[in-house]
This record gives sequence, C-alpha cells and structure tokens, in this order.
Amino acid sequence: MTKTFTPNDVLRYLYRETNSAENKELEEAMSLHSDLLDQYVQLAGITGPGPEVSFGTYYSSYP
Repeated sequence: MTKTFTPNDVLRYLYRETNSAENKELEEAMSLHSDLLDQYVQLAGITGPGPEVSFGTYYSSYP
C-alpha cells in the first residue's frame, strides 16, 4: 500500500509531532521522492527561528 504524505505531515515532522514509525516512513519517502524533499526544505526555511522578541512593561497614556 502506498502512503501519501501532505505538507501537514512534513510540518508535523519538522515540529517533532510524529512518532518514530512515521519518522521512518517520511524519511524513506523523502529519500525516494525529490518533490517531497523539496517541500521539506522549503518548509524548514519557513519554520526556522523567528525574530527575537522581548517583553517589557507597557505604560498606557490612558487613565
């Protein structure tokens, strides 16, 4: 049986929300299908570290 992987599956893999069996299946599929690997590379670039954010005290000028 052939499993179809979606961009959502790739995102789950990137965010480590897949189990070890899913990881193995997806890694094998990426090694065989360049289009799936391309999706992974593209999404990995998008999900990289975001901008640095700091939180401080906010003072409102309203009473």
